Amino acid sequence: MQPCCYQEALAAAVNTYNQESGLPQAYRLLEAEPQPQWDPSSQPAQPLKFSIKETECLVSEKRDVSQCPFKDKGLVKDCKGLYAEEKEPPVITAKCEDAGQEPQLVKRVNWPKSQAGYEDAVTTAVDIFNQESGLPQAYRLLEAEPQSEWNPSSQAAQPLKFSVKETVCPIAQKGNLKQCDFKENGLVKDCSGLFTAGKKPPVTAVKCEDTSQEPELVTRRKFWKKILNGALKIAPFFLG
Repeated sequence: MQPCCYQEALAAAVNTYNQESGLPQAYRLLEAEPQPQWDPSSQPAQPLKFSIKETECLVSEKRDVSQCPFKDKGLVKDCKGLYAEEKEPPVITAKCEDAGQEPQLVKRVNWPKSQAGYEDAVTTAVDIFNQESGLPQAYRLLEAEPQSEWNPSSQAAQPLKFSVKETVCPIAQKGNLKQCDFKENGLVKDCSGLFTAGKKPPVTAVKCEDTSQEPELVTRRKFWKKILNGALKIAPFFLG
């Protein structure tokens, strides 16, 4: 695939939104926020920021939206997305909300490397899953599998393993996920991802699959207790 320019990435994002929104009217690009550091050959996903406006064309007509006139008093939406050149399709998210309302977005964290803890990485991975899943309900961390060799300053990609459970909160609802109650009989998913401290966003390749068993809920205290227990188990081998 040839490197894509910013305008082409935006066009792909608008097309993705029109095909996945479920709305009858097609939307067309209205304004794009310049990205001075846009690098079409970059491997990490890069942000897209733009607004769109409702047109007179129907999505079902499959017309070139650049030829569709804007609808008189048509709705305007503010959008954000992520673009990754190596993925197919390259635009991996395209979320839009009515203008004046802040979209529910992926949490971007620029941690100092010394503070890039495993729990922080897992939290960001959960946010990415919620943003990209296309599911109506938000999911919350249920259990994180400790990684005893976790090194927050490593430049190499490191694995994340965790599980999430469906909550009562819609993704579109603003608020802290920690305040969302788990849904009774909510779905549970086993997840994996990769964390690379030197990349933006640092968490990539988040994948979650349904599981038939519900893992035990891990609190912050239990999370560190598990790591401590793991260290105690291997200590005798080093102490003789």
